[in-house]
Amino acid sequence: MSLKQLHMIVMEYEIFFQNISTFASVLIPSKHHKIRRFKKGLTQELKKGLITYQSKTLRELVEITQALEAVLKVNQQDMIGQGWIAAGKRKDCYSVF
Repeated sequence: MSLKQLHMIVMEYEIFFQNISTFASVLIPSKHHKIRRFKKGLTQELKKGLITYQSKTLRELVEITQALEAVLKVNQQDMIGQGWIAAGKRKDCYSVF
């Protein structure tokens, strides 16, 4: 079973993850496994930002991930505004000049 964020925002991924993990308690037997599986399914960009972060609860991980996602979005918008990158056809796709 693949629990990956893909193009969902963190809030959507959390809902998806919670729904699936409820039915897959055999695959995610403990709180520690749940945190690890959630983190593993995040986008590479978010995982990089969380390398040194150790959360005690899934709620704590979701909150810090949402904050990181917001910062990354602002940074991308700033870079677009300054002409460093151009927005692609999809809102989550960017290309470097």
